[in-house]
Amino acid sequence: MHHLLIAAIHDSYQLFVPGRPPPFADFAEAAVNIIASSFRVGIQLSAPFLIFGLIFYMGIGILSRLMPQIQIFFIAMPANILLGLLLFMLLLSTMMMWFFEHFEAGMVRFVQ
Repeated sequence: MHHLLIAAIHDSYQLFVPGRPPPFADFAEAAVNIIASSFRVGIQLSAPFLIFGLIFYMGIGILSRLMPQIQIFFIAMPANILLGLLLFMLLLSTMMMWFFEHFEAGMVRFVQ
């Protein structure tokens, strides 16, 4: 991957000739595309945790209504942490693959 970045730095001097004004319209379009794709990847990476949190806290809320005498949130917090870390452990390789695919697609735009 580092060769790709070095090639992008080298080719940037051919695309943006020193002394000429830069193409601002292209910069604006590239910035919007980069921000949109970064947001999409961020949602993809956080989706399993958002769904887990939603389901876990809905279940805890139902248990809290069924057993109002017991402090369910206090009891369930270690389980929440443990299950969250377990989910992170199981999904880390997949999440890194998604991130590296996004990173590679972003860097290839600068080389072509």
